[in-house]
This record gives sequence, structure tokens and C-alpha cells, in this order.
Amino acid sequence: MECGHSFWARVYDQQQRDAGKAHQAAVRALAFKWIRMLFRCWQDRTPYDESVYLNALNRRGSSLIQNLAKES
Repeated sequence: MECGHSFWARVYDQQQRDAGKAHQAAVRALAFKWIRMLFRCWQDRTPYDESVYLNALNRRGSSLIQNLAKES
């Protein structure tokens, strides 16, 4: 799946696929994540900043951060 320029999105998609999700289900899960993030940006009237999101994932101990570390 092509996820543009967002490194974490590609890793998240792969994480979903590794969990046994079908392509469509993985895309829906990724879209849900993007919608939540963009809605928050809209509410706060701030532009999306990937580093802010990655720092939030790190603070929460997200498994996505661990998988990002494996990919780099």
C-alpha cells in the first residue's frame, strides 16, 4: 500500500496486515486514525505536525513506535 510520505502510516498499515486484517480493513483503520488527528488539528486550529504525533505515541508507549524503530 502506498501511504505517501508518512513513514508511520506505512508501518501502521503493515502492523494491521500482520495482525491478519484484510487490505480494506487496514485502510479503514488507517483512515480512522487520520480523521481523528485531522479533526483535532481542526479543533485546535493548528497544522498537522508529524513530530508532535510521534512524540504523543512515544509518551503513550505505543507499539507503533516500537515497530517504527525496527523499520529504521
